[in-house]
Amino acid sequence: MSNNKHADSSVTDEKKQGSLRVLTWSGAQTYLPRSGHPQDLEVIYLKEFAELHNLVFENIKVDKFSDLITKLLAGEGDVISANLTVTAKRKKQVIFSDLFIQTNEYLLMGKNSKALKNGKALNGREIVLQKGKSYEISTLGLQKVFPKLKLRYIDNNISNEQIYDGLASGEYDLTIQDDNLVQSALGYRDDLKRSLQASVKHDIAWAVAPTNKALLKQLNIYLKAQTLTVKGQSLIKSQWQQIEQNKTVRFVLRNNLSSYYIWRGELLGFHYELAKRFAKEHKLRYEIIVAPDNVSLIDYIIEDKADIALGFLTPTDQRKAKGISFSRPYHYASELLISHQSFPEIANATEIGDGELHVRASSSYWQTALMLQKEATQLQLIAVPEEQETESIIGYVAEKKYQFTIADSHIVDIETTFRDDIQSLMSLGEPKA
Repeated sequence: MSNNKHADSSVTDEKKQGSLRVLTWSGAQTYLPRSGHPQDLEVIYLKEFAELHNLVFENIKVDKFSDLITKLLAGEGDVISANLTVTAKRKKQVIFSDLFIQTNEYLLMGKNSKALKNGKALNGREIVLQKGKSYEISTLGLQKVFPKLKLRYIDNNISNEQIYDGLASGEYDLTIQDDNLVQSALGYRDDLKRSLQASVKHDIAWAVAPTNKALLKQLNIYLKAQTLTVKGQSLIKSQWQQIEQNKTVRFVLRNNLSSYYIWRGELLGFHYELAKRFAKEHKLRYEIIVAPDNVSLIDYIIEDKADIALGFLTPTDQRKAKGISFSRPYHYASELLISHQSFPEIANATEIGDGELHVRASSSYWQTALMLQKEATQLQLIAVPEEQETESIIGYVAEKKYQFTIADSHIVDIETTFRDDIQSLMSLGEPKA
């Protein structure tokens, strides 16, 4: 754990140091973690391991993937958690835990790229790769079979998300990634597509220094005690029993300032903190799923892609009719009519006049807007794309692209802390749960 320079140091001795230093690759953490992302799952497990052994969890982010093993052997960390593939070369340098997951490697390309019908089609194509990753071995193997395949090395500091952007834009032709990473990316991006399998199945595990066999032993004991959802499903009797059996609860959130966002490398947000607290109190691991739009918050629950949706959701009859159950209220908010700061003050809805009101059709605001139209008869109601956050819609009002919108009071409070170009014209009804 915090001192791996001494051979066979015991966990008891390590506890005196009070920390478990986990080396992770910063290139994989420059964007919001998504469901199924193995590094996030690995970190969750190691946090629990540290807690079980009364250790402080320290996440040491390494800029270059190729430096992970170097820093481990130099005593700058205790364990590598970075979707690390077990290879013969690495086994000569470090010792690996029992496998965390097994996966294949696949070729990945932009959605509009020319499809590969077979391996021969790789001749003349180009694969981007980074030095030190197991994908490099697979790519060099493909080039031996298909000699006209071109290789292009890119900087190790380039994150997975930046690689995906390069594939989608056509800057990059192809890359190779583990299937679990590919599936995760395809879960929230529609501008990529998976192509041919590029390798046989291989193991992903944690790595520790050869001198730290005591830590390895304890990690393996911990892994054997877990019911890993990544290794298969168990018989279930109810949704909560499945959560307890898998020791994992899945939360679906939206990426916005009131729910879940990244700031200076740290994950923040009210609903993110609420999810973590719930999981901790029930001694569960948690997975965060980022919904592509607001409709998906409810749809993911119906489709069993998530267990709990968090997002200041108002209980409506339409949502309850879909079979959705709601918790007791944890917040009450007034719905406010929002305009640009330059719009004149009004005394009531009849003074709104003719104008356009922009809201999402799936939101509770839509029903409020229909009620408002009964008084503001000249007001035109316009549905905005479902992926637009309320904060983004407010931004369009500030830019005078939209004339009016409706927003909950807590969202307006956040927005007005850093902008003065919008205003609340009036409250629409009583505060809602």
